[in-house]
Amino acid sequence: MRHPGYWSIVALGGCACTALHADAMEAGAGGRVRYTLASFWQVVEQADPALAALRAERAIADGASVQAGLRPNPTLDVTSESIGSRQREETLALAQPIELGGKRAARQNLAARGMALVDARVTAARAGLYAKVKRRYAQVLAAQATFEQSEVARALAERAQAAVETQIAAGRLAAVARTRARIELAHAVLAHTRASAAVRDARQRLAILASLAEPDVDVVGSLAEVPQLPPRREFSRYVSAAPAVYTAQEEIARREAEVALEQAQRFGNLTLSAGVRHLAESDTAAGVVGLSIPIPLVDRNQGNIARAQGALSQALSAEQAARRDLEDELNARYFDYEMALATVHAVRDDIEPAAAATLAATERGFALGKFSLSDVIEARRSLVQARLELIAAQLAAHLAEASVVRLLGLVPGAP
Repeated sequence: MRHPGYWSIVALGGCACTALHADAMEAGAGGRVRYTLASFWQVVEQADPALAALRAERAIADGASVQAGLRPNPTLDVTSESIGSRQREETLALAQPIELGGKRAARQNLAARGMALVDARVTAARAGLYAKVKRRYAQVLAAQATFEQSEVARALAERAQAAVETQIAAGRLAAVARTRARIELAHAVLAHTRASAAVRDARQRLAILASLAEPDVDVVGSLAEVPQLPPRREFSRYVSAAPAVYTAQEEIARREAEVALEQAQRFGNLTLSAGVRHLAESDTAAGVVGLSIPIPLVDRNQGNIARAQGALSQALSAEQAARRDLEDELNARYFDYEMALATVHAVRDDIEPAAAATLAATERGFALGKFSLSDVIEARRSLVQARLELIAAQLAAHLAEASVVRLLGLVPGAP
């Protein structure tokens, strides 16, 4: 079961980014569908073949549960003795095995634990798939933001080239400055081309997750809406409900049920039989009753019991390892998130505004002959670099948050 406060973390973490979690698809230009994260996740969840295969495994487990609850079938025995003589005897009897030691209940418990384990695996698979969707969705937003920045950078390079032409015409710059300005513009145009290709690639990679016929996916959202995760100390209460640990716990429960079944198998089954025997010599009938009980002198199922107990010990160790690995990865991903968030704040609040002001001042000074072309180019590069660094930090925050979503299973609609 999930912790009572489970969905508070979902609200704070997995669903904090409102721009990425709109409730419906929007119509884009030309009637094209623009997906929100929520609407695209619905498409992916329905289309994913791996998730469908796991859900089919639930039907398999249901069938095993039904079979586990069935009682043994009775048998009809027909025997004929002393055939060809006057003492011929014919017997018709019905035999019913009766399970001892609670075998049927143990089988049912094992089947129920098997179904719970399948459910845990489905939960883990959904969390992994949802995190993948979040990552690729954020990567599309980052590619689009980079493309928009490349357009701005190209415009800055064009403006710088125009300023150089003005200075050359006024005789304040040598003609060689024109070549350098053109080189800078060519670099900006190349970066713009690469950014455009990166947008197409990111959209196609996103479309693959949903098996969409149209690979060019339009998405709604803003990378600048950085998700807000709660303090790291609040995650500890949700560790037991995390997919990896939850699955390991269900495996322990299944192994315990397996041990109980193997222990029940130590007891043989009682077989009761009753019928009628016809005596040919006297042409009379007599009732017969039988009782069969196996004697466990040698085979007490000790080998299977030892195997099941060994598997249980293995599952207990695996659960401890899952907790340790989860804590370790949570710490690492939360550290990534904190570093990305610190970078976002530093670049957005200090570095980028200072770089923009520096470029504006340098361009004004260049027009007055106070700064060189190298100063303008350097100031422009600093601004472009700061904005690209901001995009990278914002993307890193989204990716770290997606990893936390996967680790803790913060998926909309999770059981």
